[in-house]
Order: sequence, then C-alpha cells, then structure tokens
Amino acid sequence: MKIFFYTLTFVLTLFLPSCRKPTYPKEKLVLEAKKLLKKEGNLEGELKLVGKTMFLTVDIPKEEIITEDKKLLQKAIKRIEKASIIITRLALSTDAEVEFLVTIAKVKNQDFCIRIINYLQDIKDLIYMKISRGDYEKRIVFEMLPYSKIAFQEIDFNEFIGRLVASNYNMFIRSNPFAGALLSKTLLEFERIENNEVIFLSINTDIDIPAVKLLFESLVREYFLDIKKRYKTYQNLPHTVVVIDKKGGHLAKIKN
Repeated sequence: MKIFFYTLTFVLTLFLPSCRKPTYPKEKLVLEAKKLLKKEGNLEGELKLVGKTMFLTVDIPKEEIITEDKKLLQKAIKRIEKASIIITRLALSTDAEVEFLVTIAKVKNQDFCIRIINYLQDIKDLIYMKISRGDYEKRIVFEMLPYSKIAFQEIDFNEFIGRLVASNYNMFIRSNPFAGALLSKTLLEFERIENNEVIFLSINTDIDIPAVKLLFESLVREYFLDIKKRYKTYQNLPHTVVVIDKKGGHLAKIKN
C-alpha cells in the first residue's frame, strides 16, 4: 500500500503557513472542504474539527473496494490519495489549531472503512526535510475497521503512539507470509491508554505455544521501542504495552 506513503513535498510546500491571511479560515472549513472534494476529486464527503483533530470522511463505491479488477481498485486508491492531500492542504492553510489529521474512506452500504491518521508535525518535518521519506512512512497510522467503530473524538499524542505501534505491527503481519501464517490471529487493536500503559486487544489463538508467544512478544516490543525512538524528544510516552483478549485476560505485558 505504498500509495499512502509517497512524498508530498512539492505539492504541499505551496500550502505552508505564511504571514498572510489563512486560505481556509476556521469558520469556513466545512464548506471549503466540500468544495475542494468536489472540484479536485469529484468526491462527496464531510469535514469535522474536534478539538485539535481534523476528520475528513469520504465515500468510496462498494464495487471499487470489493473487487478483483485492479483498475477499479486503483480508482479507490486514487480517491483516498486525493482525500489525504486535501485534508493536509486544509490543515496547512487554516487558522484553526490542528495536530492530527484523520482521513476516513467509508465504503458505501458496507460497515467497513479505511482510516489514515497523520501527525501534522510529521508532515511539516517531511516538507522541511527534517525526516526522511522512509522515516515518515513509519509515522502513518493505517487501519481497516468497521465504520460503526469510528468515534469522532479528539486524539491525543499517546493514543496516536499506541495506534501507530498497532498499525506498523499489523502491516508487517499482513505483508510477511511466514509471520502471517503464525500470527494472523494476533493482530492488534488499540483499546486505550491506562496508567501510562498502552492496552491492545488481540484475537488470540495458540498464543500459549512458547515459540509463537516468543515471536509475538519480540515483534510487539520491537515496534513499540522503534516508535518511541522516533518520538524520543516527547515527554511522558507510554512505558508499557499490555495485550489482552476479548475477555480481558492478559496475553502479554511488555516493558521498555
């Protein structure tokens, strides 16, 4: 899914904040988002600003997602790509305070969506070449989930860290056939932050097998420490990962 991780440097440099009046004032954001979606992507969608989190939801035709036709699937990818660019343009050129961007591609008539979460400072750091493209790619949350689970609530930094750990781990499991064969039932779902611990839910099978448990814990620890290293200048990051099952039982507890 590299389409979600390509460099936006040239395009987005045009929309960096300046001393002039904002292109998209806070009070006109919702209307301007609809105009941009229609004009530049022929998309229907809605923008919401909740605290410092900007949400942009767009509709994707069912036949473009649930298909084996690569051309139709490419159309869906381009729609999501355009929506991601539009929400970034809006965030870079508004006087509203924005920290996190959430792009939601909702499949029409299905309880399914793709959600992409960006930390706006990461986008700015990419544009100013403070971080590399490879580093930036590791800082994007990519989730597939039922649309009914979407909550339009403000995201804080620790939640972002938790979702990023789960996203990077899940992407690896889905893309690696060997790890996937062993750990396909241990995908992570962010639950909450509690007492400076990240709580994940996992649909678990055979985690009690020592070799599987060891691989699972080592991978979760690796992604947890990797993400913390990328954001090492931030204070009070979570120090522990706890993985639970649907009944609340502990599957793993991983510390720094």
